[in-house]
Amino acid sequence: MPPQTIIQASFNSGEISPLLTGRVDIQKYASSCAALQNFIPLVQGPACKRGGLRFIGQAKYADKPCILLPFRRSATENYVLEFGDRYIRFWRDRGQVLKNGVPYEIVSPYTLADIIGPDGTKGIQHVQSGDVLYLACRGVPPKKLTKLAATNWTLEDFVPVGGPWDEANSVEGLKIAASGQSGTVTVTANFDVFKSTDVGRQIRLELETYDAYSPWESDRDYKPEQLSSSLRVIWDRRIYAFVAYRSTGDYVRSGTRQPTHKEKGSTAWDGYGNFIDREGHTQAAGILWRYDNCGYGIATITAVAGPRAATVKVQDKYPFPANINTYRWTLGAWHAGVDYPCAVTFFRERLTWGGGSRIWMSKAGDFESFEDKDYNEVLPECAITVIVASDQVDNVQWVASGDSLFVGTEGGEFTVSESNSGEPLGPANIKLQPQTSKGSINIQPAKAAGATLFVQRLGKKVHE
Repeated sequence: MPPQTIIQASFNSGEISPLLTGRVDIQKYASSCAALQNFIPLVQGPACKRGGLRFIGQAKYADKPCILLPFRRSATENYVLEFGDRYIRFWRDRGQVLKNGVPYEIVSPYTLADIIGPDGTKGIQHVQSGDVLYLACRGVPPKKLTKLAATNWTLEDFVPVGGPWDEANSVEGLKIAASGQSGTVTVTANFDVFKSTDVGRQIRLELETYDAYSPWESDRDYKPEQLSSSLRVIWDRRIYAFVAYRSTGDYVRSGTRQPTHKEKGSTAWDGYGNFIDREGHTQAAGILWRYDNCGYGIATITAVAGPRAATVKVQDKYPFPANINTYRWTLGAWHAGVDYPCAVTFFRERLTWGGGSRIWMSKAGDFESFEDKDYNEVLPECAITVIVASDQVDNVQWVASGDSLFVGTEGGEFTVSESNSGEPLGPANIKLQPQTSKGSINIQPAKAAGATLFVQRLGKKVHE
């Protein structure tokens, strides 16, 4: 039988699996190829040759691989970042960025094993806001790369403020005390809790009860000798210290304005009116109160002396005198003893990190604050922690933003969104929903025509 020439008018089905060889009964078979290399199939039918590549220079090491990350500052200012074994170099406008005639580079903590995983995938995920690139890599503390000028870049640890936190302790018998309220102090526990890997970890201590404080009251009468710098009152779970009063008579009356100020060290009068004292004299009402604390304080562990003692540096003063035990303590979620976040994105104006079985979202509009309560009040804009709960222990592989937050784990895919779509996303208005059980590999998803494309766990299939 003489050879036959078959005219194939369309290639828009792309490559098909060898398992479909001979399946002429499938409609797409007629517009598919067994192999289609260096071509891009178009919807209309033709296959166009892909764009070419231009050689613009050598990587730093010819015998070591590297990865390339984009840095897009504007439509006219874009960079390609060369991440190699403990260095970063920069490329722009079809050439390498030079300083004093030599390639400009900065030192990086990322080793070859960090930037390229055992399966050959990129080990660093990233998201950009203006001149700052946030970087996530398993086993390495989160970083931020900042562009100050074309030949002036800084790479530093991303240091979150006020969190994120592990689950708070609820066992009343497990207590921790601090030797002071501010500065560098020692915290001691009545059980084994501290490890050498806790250096750099945050620790929050809270009052067990507010019973020791009298509530602020309007039009309350005090004797002058009752008013001293040691006097504290509480309002809306915030503690205020006495500063001064207006009256010159035998007693002092508070005003009618509730103390609501909450900036560190700020003061405010609780009233400006007058009152008639017991002797019939007109006196000025009002007491000046200084914001003292909100019932908890935060510190960072700087040294560990043993499983029951550590040295800390206090950022937000502890609310109680020295050596008062409390079972209401919480340790920071990120530290060297666990895997650091390996995924990062933006969602609902929040910087969002993923790692282990958790998702951490910053405060809305404040990418570096992970405070889960605002002066003891949980507000919708506060930071959020989501536990990715499933029937197996799944590690987060990637996070991506869309109408919902998409989360890929080793065992499946999830969405995170508002429980009530009519209210803003917040700690009390959030839900996690499973979507598929395909499982994902640690590759940052790609966006294409509004869809989120991710690679399945075995690295052989792309799903939407």
